[in-house]
Amino acid sequence: METQDDQPAFDLRWLDVLVCPITRSRLRVEGEYLVAEERDIKYPIRDGIPILLPEAAIEGGSRSDDSPVTETGIDD
Repeated sequence: METQDDQPAFDLRWLDVLVCPITRSRLRVEGEYLVAEERDIKYPIRDGIPILLPEAAIEGGSRSDDSPVTETGIDD
């Protein structure tokens, strides 16, 4: 399974077992990100692999307004 850019695509079957490591909520795919159903926390998908590390998480907003997230909230 390849994307338009010849990068491996994320296998959607993983959505049945993966959860947000911060909120423990289900995830959905939005473009190049997995997004938690709670708090709109985004995790990048790189080369078909989701980066589900709290330090890689971005909280909502537009891409230019994205802020890193910690397990207790947004970093200042």
